Amino acid sequence: MMSESNLILLLQLIKDNADAGSLIERGLRYQQIGELINRALKENFIEQGEKGLALTEKGIEKIRHGRPDGGFISPEHQSRIKSISINKIFLPKEFDL
Repeated sequence: MMSESNLILLLQLIKDNADAGSLIERGLRYQQIGELINRALKENFIEQGEKGLALTEKGIEKIRHGRPDGGFISPEHQSRIKSISINKIFLPKEFDL
């Protein structure tokens, strides 16, 4: 599952200095995330610095122009709910709000 959208998400996570939780929620294993990082390094989207991984100009451009929908906001996949019948109403639990 080494799709372009996963690469874009990885670049966004590196840009925001976030963890890999979003990639894991998409079903990627740590090995696949490592391969994705290696691909990004090989294609010069990111570089290894003293403080960790950082985006290159090419990586910033990839985020800017590589989005399939052309948008600037990524969908929040963790908040999605499964499809329910049109005759049912979804009421979230109070602590989920």
